[in-house]
Amino acid sequence: MPEVRWLGPALSDLEEIKAFYEEKEEGLGARLAGEILGIERVLSELPNVGRISKNLKPEHRELIRGPHLIVYRVDSEAVKIIAVIDSRRNFMTAWRSKKR
Repeated sequence: MPEVRWLGPALSDLEEIKAFYEEKEEGLGARLAGEILGIERVLSELPNVGRISKNLKPEHRELIRGPHLIVYRVDSEAVKIIAVIDSRRNFMTAWRSKKR
């Protein structure tokens, strides 16, 4: 099974999501972050489970978890999670908002 790694921008996305939802309801941010983190097990067992990205290079894959789109790529070293984006946002605007 390949290792799953969270890259810096994806961890930053996750922290922002957690903080945003935590302001809405205590405990909600932590619960959603936990659900998103749970994707690690799926990706370690089925690294190519996500669809090929329509917006990025073909090596990028996307997986939906609730309202969030998890963007990742698989290489010889690991499954690398690159971003967690609210799927209700314009994808390219959200993608370009951080150096990835």
